[in-house]
Amino acid sequence: MRTTTTIIASVLTLLILTPGLAWGQEPDGGEAEKEVQEAQREGTSGAETEAETGEASEGETTGETESESLVDEDGEAQEETWEDLAADSYENFQPDLPTTDSSAGPTVLAIQWMLERTGYGPGVLDGRWGSNTVNALTAFQGANGLEVTGTADRETWDKLAGEARDGEGALRPLTDHQVSAETAEGPFVEIPEDYVEQAELDCLCYESLHEALAEELHTTPEVLEQLNPEVDFAALAAGDTVLGPDVGGTERERGAGGEVASILISKDDFFLHALDADGNIVYHFPTTVGEGYDPSPSGDFKITAVAPDPNFHYQPKLFSDVSNDKPEKMLPPGPNNPVGLVWMSLSKENYGIHGTAAPATIGHSTSHGCVRLTNWDATFLAAKTGAGVPVKFTGGDGDGAEEAEGEEGGEGSEGAEGSESGE
Repeated sequence: MRTTTTIIASVLTLLILTPGLAWGQEPDGGEAEKEVQEAQREGTSGAETEAETGEASEGETTGETESESLVDEDGEAQEETWEDLAADSYENFQPDLPTTDSSAGPTVLAIQWMLERTGYGPGVLDGRWGSNTVNALTAFQGANGLEVTGTADRETWDKLAGEARDGEGALRPLTDHQVSAETAEGPFVEIPEDYVEQAELDCLCYESLHEALAEELHTTPEVLEQLNPEVDFAALAAGDTVLGPDVGGTERERGAGGEVASILISKDDFFLHALDADGNIVYHFPTTVGEGYDPSPSGDFKITAVAPDPNFHYQPKLFSDVSNDKPEKMLPPGPNNPVGLVWMSLSKENYGIHGTAAPATIGHSTSHGCVRLTNWDATFLAAKTGAGVPVKFTGGDGDGAEEAEGEEGGEGSEGAEGSESGE
């Protein structure tokens, strides 16, 4: 039986409305259509924020040579492409190293996949170098005694590969993924822009099998199209196969495991660290946090409850940029619900950690105070934590002194109410 909780507030995200990017263009771009849809659904004013580009540290690298796979028969260097990639393409793969701010392609996709597999999630696996990947790589380097540069050199690649290989010693970032009957059955719905109309739906489900597969494989529809140029995604059915990241399902174990004793959220660098009792990083996730008129809180709090498949209570009176004349509505659960697939209530009223309807925006937009993760990261973290786990916010304009642990300091723009909220 589905467990639901009632969620107060708005998602009203300030998004970067960036057109979809091709391989090799600016890193960590967006799934533009999805971002626009989210902005429309949430009633955002269209204000934009600048995405962090995540420039990698520059420095001399010794011992690096041209990758054999990126040199043609005349010895001329050539750019990486996605042509003829297959599930076994990484068995004898020569990565294009060191990475740069403009890196994009199979090498970056493999680095992102290895980071996620070792517990240092970069968010969407899109093959583009950007701030989410740099933050994850920086955390991995620091935790593994490597020089912290935010750039992947051969030493970092070898360490990642050693941690990410499977039981047979193989490195397989890609797999031929078979579409399951459950995924193919949906249901799939066309989601209207008007939240009043959304409230009439049975669920805010995926809009297509293409979208569902992209999220199941922690990537974007555009990446799946590039990896599968011959596939008609509109005609996919159960039993068909597509090439995609080998994530092993959304509940796949990642990293070394271990109990999550506390959570640290950086408001300056847009990441969340799940820590063990000694303060070591167990898991790293990119986040979206609040800024400006709707900042995330500062200081120390706790998780009070975890609720999967939450409803969303849209209350215009909570939003300064939405007319109070608009009606309140209860939006149904689903992956395209404004708070995604799970809600983790915090001991500050109306604030929480949750999923999102637009995974490509994580780390590149702002919320109205809550902490957003991709749906796959949010559900993964929710399974590793629970009520009572301490949560500390660092950075931003405040130092947290004004907000004591567990204090409910007034209504934020996102939050929970009801018996499961722990308020």
